[in-house]
Amino acid sequence: MIDVCDVVHHVPSGENWVVACVDGDRLYWVGYPYGGSAALSDCQLVTKASSKDRQKLLVKLAELTGFDVPTLRARARLTPRALDGACESCKLELTPSCPIRTGNGCDLFQPRQ
Repeated sequence: MIDVCDVVHHVPSGENWVVACVDGDRLYWVGYPYGGSAALSDCQLVTKASSKDRQKLLVKLAELTGFDVPTLRARARLTPRALDGACESCKLELTPSCPIRTGNGCDLFQPRQ
C-alpha cells in the first residue's frame, strides 16, 4: 500500500515522486505544483518510507497554510481522535471489556453533551 513519504514512479511522465498523500484513487505528490495529483493506478512503488520519515513529512505538511488535500489529510492523521465518551476521572478507554460497552455501567462515565 502506497502511503505518505513513499517514493513512486509515475509511468506516464517517467518521473519519480515523493507521496504527499493518497486519497481514494488519487495520489498527491510533494513538490511543484503543490496539491497536484495523478491517478494512483499510474504509479508504482519504488521505495517504502520509514515510519520516522513518514511522521516527519506529515508534520511538515500539516504546518503548511491553506486547504490543499495533502495538508488537510496530514492534519487529520496527526489529530488525535476523541472518544465518543470516556470517564472524566480515569480516562477509561472504550475497550471491548469496558463496563460501558458490556452494559454494566460505570460510575465515572460522563457521556458527551
